[in-house]
Amino acid sequence: PDQLLRAARVDGANAWQLFWHVTFPHLRNVSTVTIILLAVANFNSFIIPWIMTGGGPSNASHIWITNIYELALGRQRWGVASAYSVLLFLILMSLGY
Repeated sequence: PDQLLRAARVDGANAWQLFWHVTFPHLRNVSTVTIILLAVANFNSFIIPWIMTGGGPSNASHIWITNIYELALGRQRWGVASAYSVLLFLILMSLGY
């Protein structure tokens, strides 16, 4: 709100203090939701890396989700793949909490 910015300027706040103590607290909720959604999207991005490289040369482009896929359907190591999936689920749930 403009009134808070004016009050902070009257109190002698510089531009950094205006941003950090007035503007940023009002953007905190939006920033938190955006970061959580981007993290979930990045953890679950499977299609593009798999279609483009299939794991890449020497598994250079394997990410967590493609590694789970390769373990389960490529090497038939279902237990390890399910354990990785549970860990991924717990990490994503902790981010959302």
